Amino acid sequence: MFSRITSKQLSSELGLGRIRVGDMLALEPDQQAFLILSTVRSFSQSSSLEICSDNVPKTGKVLGLDQAHSSALINWIVDEATNLWHRMIDPADQIPLGHDGYLKLWALGNPVLDYDYVLLDEAQDTNPVVLEVVQNQTRQIVFVGDRHQQIYAWRGAVNAMEQITTEYEAKLTQSFRFGQAIADAATNILRKLGETDPVRGNPKVQSEILSSSHTDAVLTRTNASVIAETLNLVTEGRLPHIVGGTTELKALVRDVFELKKGIPGSHPDFFGFSTWKDVVEFSEKEEGADLRPFVTLVEQNGPGRLWAAICASSEDETKADVAVSTAHKAKGREWRSVRISDDFSASIDKNSNISEEEARLFYVTITRAKERLSVDSTLLASFTD
Repeated sequence: MFSRITSKQLSSELGLGRIRVGDMLALEPDQQAFLILSTVRSFSQSSSLEICSDNVPKTGKVLGLDQAHSSALINWIVDEATNLWHRMIDPADQIPLGHDGYLKLWALGNPVLDYDYVLLDEAQDTNPVVLEVVQNQTRQIVFVGDRHQQIYAWRGAVNAMEQITTEYEAKLTQSFRFGQAIADAATNILRKLGETDPVRGNPKVQSEILSSSHTDAVLTRTNASVIAETLNLVTEGRLPHIVGGTTELKALVRDVFELKKGIPGSHPDFFGFSTWKDVVEFSEKEEGADLRPFVTLVEQNGPGRLWAAICASSEDETKADVAVSTAHKAKGREWRSVRISDDFSASIDKNSNISEEEARLFYVTITRAKERLSVDSTLLASFTD
């Protein structure tokens, strides 16, 4: 019940075979299984009563499908995911329910929390299924969070701070992590998000913002930049640690080797691609823009150099010279000194506009530093002026 089934195990259990969707997309059994499992996981984290098209992930070459083929594929995935969910909740079936599954099953039973108080922390990034359970309670509820730190909307999280009405509200605006210089930069970002209360720094901490320096951590916007920064650090003779581990990055680069040999990759970003040439061509289109930084990195360095750099990183952060992380994985962490990767400039469009989602992510990123924040002055000005 508590274990989880892998895509490979599910494709074997369901007897899936290679399928084609129109003329441009072919999905291997493991890729189909991944889409089905991801759909069930999305449903499990939502407040929906049944699986629907909103739960189906749109990724890789799926993004390039025309509407007719896209609808047909989505409907098929919804049917398969619904059948899988029914098997998962059947005690007589061997397919495990998993943690997300039993949470959803519990929520569907309209549970009553028999406590005097219920406190929901990190309320700005709450799974809808959890929020619905909490809001259904008749107890006193306390929501704790920062609505400006919502950075997981892309994976279905909702901002409870924007959806609730409470009788009392208290604001905690002083940081105990960083000093006033970083607090002022954070305030300027929040002003652009409509916040009127300034962030106050810790008077006992001296903070500074520099254009460049060696730091304890490097924070990036994308996985591609994590690899690029790791490669640069290894080349400089420094020992990096990749926060969150190297499994995902290795899977990404491993698929490049496979695609260059004409073997379809298994990573979600490479759904439907048969060769690396297909990936490169797709990245040049508008719908493939998210793949472009990684494709450029591979084309400039080759997958071998990238693989070697990832493998050269330290698994133990305490033994490393510097930590490298995406901003999302750095959430909740802090370092004495932090450098912000230049890849955040990609979030600024040609008219110098920045979306609220990107502004929130940058706000979270710069506030990981305690004493020294290293960031390009032009980039910082784009988010704060």
